This record gives sequence, C-alpha cells and structure tokens, in this order.
Amino acid sequence: SILIKWNPPEQNSYKLNVDGSCCGNPGKGEIGGIIRKGNGEWVLGYNMGFSHATDIYMETLALLYGLKLAIENNYLPLTIETDCKELINLIHNKNCAFNLIDDCRCLLSRAGDPPLQHVYREANQAADSMAKNGSSLTTFGSLTTYLSPPTFAISILERDKLGTMWRRTIPACNAI
Repeated sequence: SILIKWNPPEQNSYKLNVDGSCCGNPGKGEIGGIIRKGNGEWVLGYNMGFSHATDIYMETLALLYGLKLAIENNYLPLTIETDCKELINLIHNKNCAFNLIDDCRCLLSRAGDPPLQHVYREANQAADSMAKNGSSLTTFGSLTTYLSPPTFAISILERDKLGTMWRRTIPACNAI
C-alpha cells in the first residue's frame, strides 16, 4: 500500500482539482472543481448537475469549466489535477477530435499549457465533494460558483491543508 495526500501548488501559483461522475453510465451526472492558492487557501469552487450524461463527458466538462474560470479570473500560473486517466489520455492524444476535447486543448493553450496530472481519488476529495453536491442542486445545467468554501467541503479542505495521509492498497503485479 502507499500513502497519498493532496499537495498544494507552488507559491504564487494555483491548483485546479476537477472531478465529474454519473450515477449510471449514462445517468444523472455532476461536475465539480476547486481552485486553491499555494498555501492551500480556497480561491473558488464550482459545481453543476445534469439530468443525463456519461462519466467521460462529466470529467471533460469539469475540466472545461475549471479552465474557463481560471482564465477569466487570471488564476495563473496553474497546475491541474484529475483522477481520470482517460481524460488525460484524450487531451494528449492528438488523433482525438471531439469538440469538447478540442475546446479543452484551446483553453489549456490560453492558460499557458499548465501541467495536467493524474492523482488518485484520495488526493482529489475536495473536487469529488463539489461534484457530488452538484447532483443535489435543483438547477440542472446551471453552473454554481462558490467564493468561499461550502460547509460540506470544509472538513476535507482542512485535512488537505494539514497534509492528512490516506492509505491506498495497490495490487501487486504477478511476476512470471
């Protein structure tokens, strides 16, 4: 097993954590994200619910909206983390020509091509909580932004700032 924690961005920079998911695939979907400063301090959060979507569509929209908010508010330089390897692969695969992926690539370029990194779910809990709350909103398809931390995310944010470690069991590979 390994120990995992959320790592703050460098001083004078920002970190965007994004997440999206569905209850069923396809099914009721949600996106969420959070932007924090170098000391782990809350800058901005967002979420949204959808009546019908797929997992990868939600992950992509979470990134798209997070990038738009970061650029509009000049939260740059930026590092981006997601727990969705498939999203990272789609962004980096130049043969993938889906419109939303192209939109994300364009925004990444406008943001100075920030690193897009995979993290385990345990290091992405704040974004996950934002997304999960998105499905409980009554305004489907309308982005909600948070200038201060919502109560449902405060304990996760505090654990992240304290550097709380989470144990993750990694299956051992069978050597032949």
